[in-house]
Amino acid sequence: LPGQSRRKIDMRVGVILEGKRPIGEGINGAMRGFALVGEEEVQVIAKYLPDRELICEILCAQIGIELDLPIPEPILLFDNNKKTLFGSIDIGYPNLNHYLAKDSERVTVISKLAKWVHLQSASFFDELIFNADRHPGNLLFNGIDFHLIDHGLTLHSSYPPSTPPNVWDNQLFSYAVSLCKNDIEKSKIANNGSLWTDNLINKNVINNSSDKTPGDKTIITSLHDFLSIRQNLLKSMISGRVGATQTDFING
Repeated sequence: LPGQSRRKIDMRVGVILEGKRPIGEGINGAMRGFALVGEEEVQVIAKYLPDRELICEILCAQIGIELDLPIPEPILLFDNNKKTLFGSIDIGYPNLNHYLAKDSERVTVISKLAKWVHLQSASFFDELIFNADRHPGNLLFNGIDFHLIDHGLTLHSSYPPSTPPNVWDNQLFSYAVSLCKNDIEKSKIANNGSLWTDNLINKNVINNSSDKTPGDKTIITSLHDFLSIRQNLLKSMISGRVGATQTDFING
């Protein structure tokens, strides 16, 4: 990467092989193909991204994985011209839109999402990284569990890290709160968010993940500072959002 720092790189690095093909309808030109990672040939999803988006993808994936969220392993890839790509292990599952488009599967997938063990944690994660881009297209589903993808459009440079919850929609959070039957259940979400935040801070996740992220040191430092501010405000943001007007994640 241009401006590559001397930070330790714990993530795997590979070379994208010939034969990759476009997939999906996203704006980022995602491709499916194979990459040589060490001596192993693995199937990957890859995309060319501007430096800041690529680093956001890597950093957010590493944060989420360290917090035990189901996110495909990120891999830093290079093509034959030594251009960088963001890569991740191809877990082979379709996104929620595939299921929501079929009436016969819609009720089942909504029911499973409502009971998803990571629903609240994923919503706290989205609050931390300021992810206003969560939608059914970037949740993968294998019939049992859900996986989070596409975090390049987070940590918004045009908004300060102290931006309050009423300025943007956290779709998973809204959905989680909409499932609450009473104020006691809403209070439990706020309490869970407080415990999740304590774990985030106690495990030093922001610093550890930033140190393991390759790329331009200036960009990484900027993203680290953004996240550090948000983690210190996260409890109040979660508490404030619990009582906010809700939107419909499934139909929104």
